[in-house]
Amino acid sequence: MVHAAQASIHAALRECTQRRHDTIEALLRLDDTLDIGRYGRVLQGFEAFLTAWEPQVAALLPLPVAGRFLARSRLGFVRADLRALGLPRWPLPHSDLPRLPLGSPAAAFGSWYVLAGSALGGQLIARRAAAQLGLTPARGTAYFHGWGASTATHWRDYLTVLADEVPATGPDAAQACEAARATFDRLIGTFACLLDERVAA
Repeated sequence: MVHAAQASIHAALRECTQRRHDTIEALLRLDDTLDIGRYGRVLQGFEAFLTAWEPQVAALLPLPVAGRFLARSRLGFVRADLRALGLPRWPLPHSDLPRLPLGSPAAAFGSWYVLAGSALGGQLIARRAAAQLGLTPARGTAYFHGWGASTATHWRDYLTVLADEVPATGPDAAQACEAARATFDRLIGTFACLLDERVAA
């Protein structure tokens, strides 16, 4: 059972990011009929984002937690997908790589929320890509498949650490929510550029 503090900080993050969550889902369109070209560009976008994002978040987390964060990195998965599909990394200029305004451990936890949550939805995308495109974790769906059946356990572990490290209210909670919104905004900006599409206001 989720204890009260965990439910509160989780609920706060979910509420403050709901509109942006809906925006990026509409932008990526991974719940529609999949196109292999678009699917590949989405993988390129995640690889570019994670390359810049992971070290920044890890540097702000408490050391024991940072080790767990890096151990659950999905950067290797998405790079394996690009190799399997014969796709290059997206050559973003270094100055354009997404760097977030994260200034505290609480902000890092808020930013982590966005990518940790996306791993759950990735399970559905991996199954859709298998059915529609014939892809497998060994060829193209490693990123979305993630840790397979263990993905939900990793999510629950993240929520427990989040509740232990970030108070449900106050300045730290506000920083976590601001960072989560900023992370969604950077992801939306990354994919709007890569997919060359206008984001609905």
